[in-house]
Amino acid sequence: MIQENTYQLPKLYIDDKAIDADITGNVSYKGNNQLNNARIFIHNPDMQFDSLFNKSIKLFINSDDSIPVFRGFIKSYTADKKGININALDVRTVLTGEEGAKVSITDKNNFDGSTLGQFIHKFITNNINVGETVIGLNSLNDANPKILMKGVRAKNIPVYKIMTDAVSKGIDDSNIEEPLTFFIDVVEDGLNSNIVIVKEKSIDSLPSYSFSFTDGLQDVRFNRRNPANTVFYEGGSFEFGNRPTGKINTSITEVDDRAKNRALALQQVLIEQQQKNEIVIDISKCYDIGLGSIIHIDVEDDDIRGAHRVQSKNLTFGKSMSCQLQLNRKPVVASRYIN
Repeated sequence: MIQENTYQLPKLYIDDKAIDADITGNVSYKGNNQLNNARIFIHNPDMQFDSLFNKSIKLFINSDDSIPVFRGFIKSYTADKKGININALDVRTVLTGEEGAKVSITDKNNFDGSTLGQFIHKFITNNINVGETVIGLNSLNDANPKILMKGVRAKNIPVYKIMTDAVSKGIDDSNIEEPLTFFIDVVEDGLNSNIVIVKEKSIDSLPSYSFSFTDGLQDVRFNRRNPANTVFYEGGSFEFGNRPTGKINTSITEVDDRAKNRALALQQVLIEQQQKNEIVIDISKCYDIGLGSIIHIDVEDDDIRGAHRVQSKNLTFGKSMSCQLQLNRKPVVASRYIN
């Protein structure tokens, strides 16, 4: 675990070569299936690289840490007499974008008998981890309930889009009042960045961490939004509650069954209702907290006190460290981080 309130000595490796220079920057864990992004400034480096593009990097917040906070590949960089700015994306970048792996899925060659977890494992094993492990698979488990690939078809589409389209359709509705969604993430270990399918935890789960103004909480910003309360679909609509704030619409992917469309509309509205309180907090401990975790905030304000779900995280590093968490509302997806 990263130690809190201590002097930090971050360490960067490029193609497994330690960079002997001061570094500053930030790592953004964007959530909602988006790729993690590291922006790092190398001060006055003594480097002889002809090109940094697509070179691998590992970033450790402390030089004696065994697990990095970020692994990935450099996607762009600029250099001047003061140093080098690099911009890197996590290992999922090999699955997405113009340069990433593509896939075609046809009626003849398809994954109709596979789950999403099986599809991810098979594709990465056969097409990415050839000769070396680029994306770890040791932590990959199937979603529960399973997400099926039946009927999925595509023509030369970035494979990560196939994965995220599939995972976005997965819902655990065993508790009809709190349907839980899934997302794709990476978790670090001592050897690799491991791709995982994560189910959001119930808000009633035991919190991973607790924060107060006397224990790790530095600042809180709160905004209450009006979540969607109405869904229209062919042949009907679903309205949630008495809608005192007016009609706020959302949509669903319809199926050829009116009763199923109504059930999907209820699920979507209940998911939206879980995201009505947008909270951003600055913290001084537990920087290694994972996305999807449940935390407890102990403050006097009734709108803020209680359990919340971590949706995104931003780490800023140098000789000191800061961390910001976005809670409850899922971040807006920037297409360049997912397609």
